[in-house]
Amino acid sequence: MVREKLADPELLSRSPRRPPEHHPMRLVAGIAIADPDLSLRDIAAQLDQMREPPPRGGRKWKPSSIRALLDEARRFGLVRS
Repeated sequence: MVREKLADPELLSRSPRRPPEHHPMRLVAGIAIADPDLSLRDIAAQLDQMREPPPRGGRKWKPSSIRALLDEARRFGLVRS
């Protein structure tokens, strides 16, 4: 349809990427933005204190889980490096 000039070529362009509705990622990003000096362990301890369940189950948050969520938040532009 675009080739035949019946539709606007802009219709074929990609739509902008929207961040997913991923609660733990947004929560970790919010904590990191609120206090950028916190370590991964500090953020994990804060989430444990809030009784927020880790994404893969278990009782405690691990620093590696925090790092993965922060990396994902950076990819979506929620947290700056």
